[in-house]
Amino acid sequence: MKTLSEILDYTHERFDTVYGEHLGRAVTGHSWNRTNIDGMDLMLETTRAGRWFLADFYRRPEYAPFADLFDGTESSNPTLHGAKVQALTRALEIVKTIRPGVSHEQLKRAVEAERHASA
Repeated sequence: MKTLSEILDYTHERFDTVYGEHLGRAVTGHSWNRTNIDGMDLMLETTRAGRWFLADFYRRPEYAPFADLFDGTESSNPTLHGAKVQALTRALEIVKTIRPGVSHEQLKRAVEAERHASA
């Protein structure tokens, strides 16, 4: 199994990524850290070509049903969104499915803010 560093290098090589954003805080309201990963740490990755995709570099079992997420493997083919708001909206759909009882207000606000910014 590859290390996280190797997975990130592979991701950059394959997709020419230029930025990655942890969505954990927007999902849970808590800052991400290596000692307190609660399984909701989706990544929003940006490519140099201006495409966006969601990634689960920790291969959490709860994300397995979502084939459109990138998991760092060669067989993984994520959906490449043409706009950040599309990727954030998909993240919200996934999180609502996995954690229906959790408040998703921060992620909802991030989606709305991106909608207004891109309008």
